[in-house]
Amino acid sequence: MFRPLARCGPIGHRPRGDRRDEASQGNPLPDYDVLDIGCSSGGSLAWSARHLGGRGLGIDTDAAKVAKARAAGHQAMVADARRLAWPDGSFRCALFFDMLEHLPGPGPARECVAEAYRVSREFVLIRGPNFDGEDALRERGVKRYYADWSGHSLHHRAADLVRLIRAVGPLSWLVVAHRQITDLADPVLLPLSAPSNSGRYDPTRHAPKPTGPLGLKVFSRIVAVLAKSPAVNLHELALLASGSALYGPDADAPRAPEDTPPRDPATD
Repeated sequence: MFRPLARCGPIGHRPRGDRRDEASQGNPLPDYDVLDIGCSSGGSLAWSARHLGGRGLGIDTDAAKVAKARAAGHQAMVADARRLAWPDGSFRCALFFDMLEHLPGPGPARECVAEAYRVSREFVLIRGPNFDGEDALRERGVKRYYADWSGHSLHHRAADLVRLIRAVGPLSWLVVAHRQITDLADPVLLPLSAPSNSGRYDPTRHAPKPTGPLGLKVFSRIVAVLAKSPAVNLHELALLASGSALYGPDADAPRAPEDTPPRDPATD
Protein backbone atom coordinates (compact mmCIF):
# COMPACT_ATOMS: atom_id res chain seq x y z
CA MET A 1 0.00 0.00 0.00
CA PHE A 2 1.29 3.46 -0.88
CA ARG A 3 1.27 6.26 1.63
CA PRO A 4 -0.54 9.52 0.88
CA LEU A 5 1.79 11.96 -0.87
CA ALA A 6 3.64 14.16 1.55
CA ARG A 7 3.46 17.13 -0.80
CA CYS A 8 -0.29 16.79 -1.27
CA GLY A 9 -1.68 17.30 2.22
CA PRO A 10 -5.00 19.07 2.58
CA ILE A 11 -4.94 22.72 1.61
CA GLY A 12 -7.60 25.06 2.94
CA HIS A 13 -9.24 22.17 4.78
CA ARG A 14 -12.00 23.00 7.22
CA PRO A 15 -14.27 20.83 9.36
CA ARG A 16 -16.37 18.84 6.96
CA GLY A 17 -19.85 18.60 8.43
CA ASP A 18 -22.60 17.65 6.00
CA ARG A 19 -22.12 19.94 3.00
CA ARG A 20 -23.85 17.80 0.36
CA ASP A 21 -26.75 20.23 -0.06
CA GLU A 22 -24.30 22.98 -1.00
CA ALA A 23 -22.67 20.76 -3.60
CA SER A 24 -26.02 19.84 -5.11
CA GLN A 25 -26.89 23.54 -5.48
CA GLY A 26 -23.68 24.22 -7.41
CA ASN A 27 -22.05 26.60 -4.94
CA PRO A 28 -18.33 27.23 -5.65
CA LEU A 29 -17.15 25.92 -2.24
CA PRO A 30 -13.47 26.94 -2.64
CA ASP A 31 -12.41 24.84 0.36
CA TYR A 32 -12.61 21.63 -1.68
CA ASP A 33 -9.19 20.14 -2.42
CA VAL A 34 -9.81 17.54 -5.14
CA LEU A 35 -12.13 17.81 -8.13
CA ASP A 36 -13.06 14.37 -9.49
CA ILE A 37 -14.29 14.78 -13.07
CA GLY A 38 -16.57 12.00 -14.24
CA CYS A 39 -17.01 10.71 -10.70
CA SER A 40 -19.69 8.12 -11.61
CA SER A 41 -20.78 6.33 -8.41
CA GLY A 42 -17.82 7.58 -6.36
CA GLY A 43 -15.06 4.94 -6.63
CA SER A 44 -12.41 7.48 -7.52
CA LEU A 45 -13.58 9.84 -4.79
CA ALA A 46 -12.95 7.06 -2.29
CA TRP A 47 -9.51 6.49 -3.84
CA SER A 48 -8.74 10.19 -3.57
CA ALA A 49 -9.73 10.32 0.09
CA ARG A 50 -7.39 7.40 0.88
CA HIS A 51 -4.39 8.46 -1.16
CA LEU A 52 -4.54 12.25 -1.59
CA GLY A 53 -6.44 13.39 1.50
CA GLY A 54 -8.46 16.57 1.78
CA ARG A 55 -12.05 17.14 0.70
CA GLY A 56 -13.21 15.81 -2.64
CA LEU A 57 -16.00 17.01 -4.90
CA GLY A 58 -17.20 14.86 -7.79
CA ILE A 59 -18.89 16.07 -10.95
CA ASP A 60 -20.67 14.11 -13.66
CA THR A 61 -23.13 14.94 -16.43
CA ASP A 62 -25.32 11.99 -15.42
CA ALA A 63 -27.67 12.91 -12.59
CA ALA A 64 -28.29 9.24 -11.75
CA LYS A 65 -24.57 8.64 -11.21
CA VAL A 66 -24.31 11.77 -9.08
CA ALA A 67 -27.18 10.46 -6.97
CA LYS A 68 -25.33 7.16 -6.48
CA ALA A 69 -22.16 8.96 -5.44
CA ARG A 70 -24.09 11.05 -2.93
CA ALA A 71 -25.88 7.97 -1.62
CA ALA A 72 -22.45 6.44 -0.98
CA GLY A 73 -21.57 9.42 1.22
CA HIS A 74 -19.60 11.48 -1.30
CA GLN A 75 -20.16 15.08 -2.28
CA ALA A 76 -21.06 15.39 -5.93
CA MET A 77 -22.97 17.55 -8.38
CA VAL A 78 -24.04 17.66 -12.01
CA ALA A 79 -21.69 19.79 -14.10
CA ASP A 80 -20.17 20.05 -17.58
CA ALA A 81 -16.41 19.46 -17.41
CA ARG A 82 -15.86 21.60 -20.51
CA ARG A 83 -17.24 24.71 -18.79
CA LEU A 84 -16.38 24.68 -15.11
CA ALA A 85 -17.89 27.48 -13.03
CA TRP A 86 -14.96 27.87 -10.62
CA PRO A 87 -12.21 30.49 -10.81
CA ASP A 88 -8.62 29.60 -11.69
CA GLY A 89 -6.83 27.58 -9.01
CA SER A 90 -9.95 26.75 -7.00
CA PHE A 91 -8.81 23.16 -6.30
CA ARG A 92 -5.52 21.64 -5.31
CA CYS A 93 -5.83 19.06 -8.10
CA ALA A 94 -8.23 17.37 -10.52
CA LEU A 95 -8.73 13.72 -11.46
CA PHE A 96 -9.89 11.96 -14.64
CA PHE A 97 -10.19 8.29 -13.71
CA ASP A 98 -11.63 6.14 -16.53
CA MET A 99 -13.36 9.14 -18.01
CA LEU A 100 -11.69 10.48 -21.18
CA GLU A 101 -12.48 7.35 -23.21
CA HIS A 102 -16.20 8.12 -22.81
CA LEU A 103 -15.93 11.47 -24.61
CA PRO A 104 -16.98 11.85 -28.27
CA GLY A 105 -13.58 12.90 -29.60
CA PRO A 106 -10.18 14.51 -28.97
CA GLY A 107 -11.59 18.04 -29.05
CA PRO A 108 -13.90 17.62 -26.05
CA ALA A 109 -11.14 15.70 -24.25
CA ARG A 110 -8.74 18.61 -24.73
CA GLU A 111 -11.39 21.08 -23.52
CA CYS A 112 -12.04 19.04 -20.37
CA VAL A 113 -8.37 18.64 -19.48
CA ALA A 114 -7.66 22.33 -20.16
CA GLU A 115 -10.50 23.35 -17.84
CA ALA A 116 -9.30 20.94 -15.15
CA TYR A 117 -5.78 22.37 -15.42
CA ARG A 118 -7.18 25.90 -15.16
CA VAL A 119 -9.06 25.27 -11.91
CA SER A 120 -6.18 23.28 -10.34
CA ARG A 121 -3.26 24.70 -8.37
CA GLU A 122 -0.92 21.69 -8.37
CA PHE A 123 -1.71 18.92 -10.86
CA VAL A 124 -4.16 17.01 -13.03
CA LEU A 125 -4.04 13.20 -12.83
CA ILE A 126 -5.40 11.04 -15.66
CA ARG A 127 -5.84 7.28 -15.42
CA GLY A 128 -7.60 4.96 -17.81
CA PRO A 129 -7.51 2.05 -20.26
CA ASN A 130 -4.67 1.72 -22.75
CA PHE A 131 -5.61 1.53 -26.43
CA ASP A 132 -2.15 1.30 -28.03
CA GLY A 133 -1.50 -1.70 -30.28
CA GLU A 134 -5.11 -2.56 -31.11
CA ASP A 135 -4.37 -3.52 -34.73
CA ALA A 136 -1.39 -5.68 -33.74
CA LEU A 137 -3.51 -7.51 -31.17
CA ARG A 138 -6.21 -8.22 -33.73
CA GLU A 139 -3.58 -9.66 -36.06
CA ARG A 140 -2.92 -12.22 -33.30
CA GLY A 141 -6.59 -13.05 -33.00
CA VAL A 142 -7.32 -11.18 -29.75
CA LYS A 143 -8.57 -7.87 -28.41
CA ARG A 144 -8.60 -6.21 -25.01
CA TYR A 145 -11.96 -6.86 -23.38
CA TYR A 146 -12.81 -3.15 -23.22
CA ALA A 147 -11.80 -2.47 -26.84
CA ASP A 148 -15.37 -2.50 -28.17
CA TRP A 149 -17.35 -1.35 -25.17
CA SER A 150 -20.18 0.79 -26.50
CA GLY A 151 -19.35 3.48 -23.94
CA HIS A 152 -15.75 3.82 -25.16
CA SER A 153 -16.07 6.31 -28.00
CA LEU A 154 -12.53 7.72 -27.76
CA HIS A 155 -9.68 5.22 -28.15
CA HIS A 156 -6.86 7.56 -27.16
CA ARG A 157 -3.35 6.21 -27.66
CA ALA A 158 -0.31 7.42 -25.75
CA ALA A 159 0.63 9.69 -28.66
CA ASP A 160 -2.87 11.20 -28.58
CA LEU A 161 -2.50 11.98 -24.87
CA VAL A 162 0.87 13.58 -25.52
CA ARG A 163 -0.65 15.83 -28.20
CA LEU A 164 -3.50 16.74 -25.87
CA ILE A 165 -1.15 17.56 -23.02
CA ARG A 166 1.11 19.68 -25.21
CA ALA A 167 -1.94 21.63 -26.38
CA VAL A 168 -2.85 22.35 -22.74
CA GLY A 169 0.74 23.43 -22.03
CA PRO A 170 1.44 22.34 -18.43
CA LEU A 171 4.58 23.30 -16.54
CA SER A 172 5.73 19.67 -16.77
CA TRP A 173 4.10 16.36 -17.61
CA LEU A 174 4.51 12.58 -17.75
CA VAL A 175 2.69 9.77 -19.58
CA VAL A 176 3.26 6.19 -18.37
CA ALA A 177 1.85 2.90 -19.67
CA HIS A 178 1.54 0.14 -17.08
CA ARG A 179 0.19 -3.38 -16.48
CA GLN A 180 2.02 -4.96 -19.40
CA ILE A 181 0.33 -7.87 -21.21
CA THR A 182 2.97 -10.50 -21.98
CA ASP A 183 0.96 -13.65 -22.72
CA LEU A 184 -2.13 -14.45 -24.74
CA ALA A 185 -3.54 -16.20 -21.67
CA ASP A 186 -3.89 -12.85 -19.90
CA PRO A 187 -7.59 -12.45 -18.98
CA VAL A 188 -7.50 -8.88 -20.33
CA LEU A 189 -7.42 -10.45 -23.80
CA LEU A 190 -10.48 -11.94 -25.47
CA PRO A 191 -10.88 -13.86 -28.72
CA LEU A 192 -12.10 -11.68 -31.57
CA SER A 193 -15.39 -13.60 -31.55
CA ALA A 194 -16.28 -12.32 -28.07
CA PRO A 195 -19.31 -9.99 -28.13
CA SER A 196 -19.06 -6.28 -27.48
CA ASN A 197 -19.33 -5.10 -23.88
CA SER A 198 -17.76 -8.27 -22.51
CA GLY A 199 -15.85 -8.54 -19.26
CA ARG A 200 -12.46 -10.18 -18.87
CA TYR A 201 -11.85 -13.60 -20.34
CA ASP A 202 -13.89 -16.40 -18.84
CA PRO A 203 -13.59 -19.84 -20.50
CA THR A 204 -17.15 -20.65 -19.43
CA ARG A 205 -18.52 -17.66 -21.35
CA HIS A 206 -16.03 -17.08 -24.15
CA ALA A 207 -14.72 -19.21 -27.02
CA PRO A 208 -11.15 -20.58 -26.87
CA LYS A 209 -8.45 -18.09 -27.78
CA PRO A 210 -4.86 -18.35 -29.02
CA THR A 211 -2.22 -19.28 -26.45
CA GLY A 212 1.46 -18.60 -25.94
CA PRO A 213 3.69 -15.54 -25.51
CA LEU A 214 2.17 -12.38 -26.94
CA GLY A 215 5.35 -11.07 -28.53
CA LEU A 216 4.22 -7.46 -28.33
CA LYS A 217 4.92 -4.60 -25.97
CA VAL A 218 1.37 -3.63 -25.05
CA PHE A 219 -0.27 -2.60 -21.80
CA SER A 220 -3.75 -2.45 -20.32
CA ARG A 221 -3.55 0.84 -18.42
CA ILE A 222 -2.15 4.34 -18.88
CA VAL A 223 -1.48 7.24 -16.51
CA ALA A 224 -0.73 10.88 -17.27
CA VAL A 225 0.27 13.68 -14.88
CA LEU A 226 0.11 17.38 -15.74
CA ALA A 227 1.96 19.49 -13.19
CA LYS A 228 1.16 23.14 -12.53
CA SER A 229 3.51 23.52 -9.57
CA PRO A 230 7.28 22.85 -9.59
CA ALA A 231 6.84 21.06 -6.24
CA VAL A 232 4.86 18.22 -7.90
CA ASN A 233 6.71 14.90 -8.14
CA LEU A 234 5.52 13.51 -11.48
CA HIS A 235 6.96 10.03 -10.97
CA GLU A 236 5.58 9.65 -7.45
CA LEU A 237 2.09 10.58 -8.59
CA ALA A 238 2.27 8.24 -11.59
CA LEU A 239 3.41 5.41 -9.33
CA LEU A 240 0.63 6.13 -6.88
CA ALA A 241 -2.03 6.07 -9.59
CA SER A 242 -0.67 3.00 -11.37
CA GLY A 243 0.17 0.99 -8.26
CA SER A 244 -2.94 1.66 -6.20
CA ALA A 245 -5.87 -0.56 -7.17
CA LEU A 246 -8.98 1.55 -7.64
CA TYR A 247 -11.44 -1.21 -8.40
CA GLY A 248 -9.89 -4.13 -6.50
CA PRO A 249 -6.55 -5.77 -5.72
CA ASP A 250 -6.04 -7.06 -9.27
CA ALA A 251 -8.05 -4.54 -11.25
CA ASP A 252 -7.09 -3.80 -14.84
CA ALA A 253 -10.12 -1.67 -15.66
CA PRO A 254 -13.54 -0.84 -14.24
CA ARG A 255 -15.31 -4.11 -13.54
CA ALA A 256 -17.72 -5.76 -11.16
CA PRO A 257 -16.66 -8.33 -8.55
CA GLU A 258 -15.82 -11.76 -9.93
CA ASP A 259 -19.09 -13.33 -8.75
CA THR A 260 -21.30 -10.84 -10.58
CA PRO A 261 -21.74 -10.08 -14.31
CA PRO A 262 -19.67 -7.17 -15.65
CA ARG A 263 -21.39 -3.84 -15.17
CA ASP A 264 -22.86 -2.33 -18.33
CA PRO A 265 -20.06 -0.45 -20.08
CA ALA A 266 -22.58 1.68 -21.93
CA THR A 267 -23.65 3.25 -18.64
CA ASP A 268 -20.20 3.28 -16.97
